[in-house]
Amino acid sequence: MWDPFNTDGYFSIAKLVGLVYLLIMLPSIIQFNTPKVFKQVLGPVLFFFGILTVVSVVNVKVGYYGFFDVSIFLNIIFLWILINHEKMDELVLEKSMLSFAIGNVVLSILFFLGIGVEYDFVESRSSIFGDNPNSVGIHMSISLVILIVALIQNRLKIGMVRFAFIPGMIIIFYAMISTGSRVSFIAFFLFLVSFIALFKTRIKWGKPVLMVISILLAIYTWQFYLKTEGITQRLIMALQDGDLSNRVEIWKRIYPIWLENPILGIGRTGYEYVVFSFSNKFLSPHNVILEILCLTGVIGMFFYFIFFFRLFRISYLFYREYSYLLPILLFIPVLGMLLSAQILKVKIGWVIYSYVLANSLYLSKSRKSLKLET
Repeated sequence: MWDPFNTDGYFSIAKLVGLVYLLIMLPSIIQFNTPKVFKQVLGPVLFFFGILTVVSVVNVKVGYYGFFDVSIFLNIIFLWILINHEKMDELVLEKSMLSFAIGNVVLSILFFLGIGVEYDFVESRSSIFGDNPNSVGIHMSISLVILIVALIQNRLKIGMVRFAFIPGMIIIFYAMISTGSRVSFIAFFLFLVSFIALFKTRIKWGKPVLMVISILLAIYTWQFYLKTEGITQRLIMALQDGDLSNRVEIWKRIYPIWLENPILGIGRTGYEYVVFSFSNKFLSPHNVILEILCLTGVIGMFFYFIFFFRLFRISYLFYREYSYLLPILLFIPVLGMLLSAQILKVKIGWVIYSYVLANSLYLSKSRKSLKLET
């Protein structure tokens, strides 16, 4: 989110790096030979995007001509390039996930030092470099998942140096709670529970020791959160009063949009027209399922569900085959973004999708064929 030239979001360091990556990969695109297992997942998401585009064209209104969603289209292209990159360079996405987490360690250090930090005294929440607190929190939660799995399961075989991740995890944890993000807290707590339940080890006392450590860590995490005024107040409001930061009110206003066009929705153009007509601003549903239903109806939701289900199936099969946890555990924060935030245009969500899908290559090597059909 860092915009060093103050361009109001049109330029950022992240966009520059993404552009450089795409330029570097352009000469390799002509060598791409997309495997069949990739096409089983790419097909449904392309159908979803096609439906979104056609419905948006049909619902074009005066002043609302953005029927082609460039952000989603570029994310699909980005997905395609990343998975083919993995095919050319094994474990490059595993390294990228770890690099993302280490990058957030650096960001957390800046957070700890107060560099670029913004504090909201009303809600007792912090952010950094102008990013949304929930976005920062979920990124930190994802990074904790990556670092903990890398530390314990060590797929990249990086040796004892991985124990240097521990101080980084502590700093990331501090940054995560400072954002006051309930989604990141719940995602991290569910991650601990899931990790205990799914972790496999050949060491006789490995699982009991891990359970004790994880339970103590969970208790400490809970107590730490209770001492953090901002997140405690937000959790209490959510549990007792159903306060979801006005999300319920937004859902009540947006839900009728889908009811009027339940089969095919009203597309991006129709949605923006209707929302601006009663709010005079763009209103995100903060729920991707509701957003997809409004944009493409149950038909679009059907194809997106197939896309999502096949990705989850890959993560489950990969866990069953190799006992490696990261692909399946990353679905916890992804579900958090699906249910209470945004993921259709958010790059980290598509990077996770790419990472999960790319792991199907290793399943294909251990099987004669890999069919993901529902």
